[in-house]
Amino acid sequence: MSASLVSPLLVAIAVAGILAAIATPSWLSFVQQQRLSAATDRVYQAVRTTQAEAKKTKATQTLQPATEIDSSVSVTYPTPTLSFNHRGAVASSNMPYRINLTVEGSRSNSHCVVVKTLLGATSVGRNTQECNQLETVQ
Repeated sequence: MSASLVSPLLVAIAVAGILAAIATPSWLSFVQQQRLSAATDRVYQAVRTTQAEAKKTKATQTLQPATEIDSSVSVTYPTPTLSFNHRGAVASSNMPYRINLTVEGSRSNSHCVVVKTLLGATSVGRNTQECNQLETVQ
């Protein structure tokens, strides 16, 4: 390789390295946010499916922890477990029922699924402030 090709090649590699160093944190944050959103959607669907199954079977159904959630997402279910009666209403009077989701190693990335009423009205909060508001507004 001639000397006239090596110098521009080294400059191009250096520029690519600098751009990669700048873009990597944003990309990692984006990936974490996508994993958290996907997990939140799965938990929300699990709540809605449990409620629909209780109405369909006309029997009490208990929420089972959502499966197929990325291992980097931590899901915290409160006690007692959420159950819906044969009419699809919440069987417990512990309202609101808040399920928290966070990305491991990050306090700023958090979502929640909140069952707000005894009739099973369910909402999703996409940050801590939204989650707190959902929990207090009836």
